[in-house]
Amino acid sequence: MNRLIVAFVAATAVVGAFSAPAAIGEEYWIAWEGDDFPENQGWTREYGNWDGPGQGQANRTLYDGILTIDSLHDQGVYDFYEIVQPGQIDPGPGEMFVMEWSLRVEEVDPSTPIYPYDPGVDMRSDGNYELGLAFETDGFYSEFEYIEFDLDMSVWHEFRVVSFDMRNYTLYVDDTLVYTGSLEDGFFNSSAAWGDGTQGNASLHHWDYFRFGVVPEPGCLSSELASDPVVSEYKLERPPSLFPDLLSEEKPDGYDNDKTRRRQAAGSR
Repeated sequence: MNRLIVAFVAATAVVGAFSAPAAIGEEYWIAWEGDDFPENQGWTREYGNWDGPGQGQANRTLYDGILTIDSLHDQGVYDFYEIVQPGQIDPGPGEMFVMEWSLRVEEVDPSTPIYPYDPGVDMRSDGNYELGLAFETDGFYSEFEYIEFDLDMSVWHEFRVVSFDMRNYTLYVDDTLVYTGSLEDGFFNSSAAWGDGTQGNASLHHWDYFRFGVVPEPGCLSSELASDPVVSEYKLERPPSLFPDLLSEEKPDGYDNDKTRRRQAAGSR
């Protein structure tokens, strides 16, 4: 049986040790929108294989805003992106943590049926509570809750995680509430990561965007917060088609059409 390592864990021990302290209690919104490779936009790229960090990597392409990660040539490859925010992941009173992404899994190496998942996302609170979701073509898996979900991942889906206390969370898929669960005791803290985070399996998958941050709870957006540049940037950057049950703002003209073109182009390759 193949030895499996979730590489998100090992890399954070190194990245977190060198991260500068962040201010506590500040709202923020960090968004990768496919304009450039993530490592050119403030994300730390972690990659390697069984020989060690930096010794192997996935084949990557970035075309029309879609990042394709292909590790099918080597089950030992991991290749993912992370941001560490010491002391700044958790929301404060009147705030909520949000993490959202769009993903399509085209192929996962069928020779590892024991653990058929490869791409994933990971979030760790300031208090060492963690959520990890790993994906395959037919569904996804909550790694710390040991729960499997059936879903056709060969087509695009939009995911959103919302937490008010970093102990419990709500998961939405394509604007539909599908699960309410809990974060579990983790290994490290204060980070968010996404990409090919598993050693011992391989896949071909595509990312449209990945975003996370702390924003005001619905109904708590005071005039002072509304004028805050961080909050204003969040309101402009997140797609208002998400959060239909939380916030109601009109969608910018052309937003959906642009995303649809990206997904059609990625789906045809």
